[in-house]
Amino acid sequence: MPGLTAPKAPVAPVVDDDDLITLLSLNLGGRDVAIAAWSNMNLHEKQILRDQAARIAIMAQSAERDGLLSDAEVARTLRCGMSSFVADAWERKIASEVDLSEDAVRSFYEAHRQWYVDEKGAPIPFEEIKPRVRENMIQAAIFQRIKN
Repeated sequence: MPGLTAPKAPVAPVVDDDDLITLLSLNLGGRDVAIAAWSNMNLHEKQILRDQAARIAIMAQSAERDGLLSDAEVARTLRCGMSSFVADAWERKIASEVDLSEDAVRSFYEAHRQWYVDEKGAPIPFEEIKPRVRENMIQAAIFQRIKN
């Protein structure tokens, strides 16, 4: 029929190694783990991942073309997912800026001894609680940045 055109086919996306590592990091829990996994993959495994990523990208393009992004539930989920992703990235950035040397962790522990007591109120030895102290240092740095 005159005037009718075929639907526009989605353009196959170019998926580079950095895109694939980022995709892996979302599924494996971090960029360092993803880089290690990527370096241990053979060419066939990398091609399978590349094909899956391209298929996902084409489906997302088609969903966007069909107006799915205007669906309230999809938009809400995207906002929440994006917020969570950005918050996690920001937390990693702040954590990378915190001095987590043995001396700094010990100083934090000493300055906040009241946080590190057992149910009877007795101090918990530093060596037993060191990972928790590090996490508290990161959380304190995050709260300080939020406050400012």
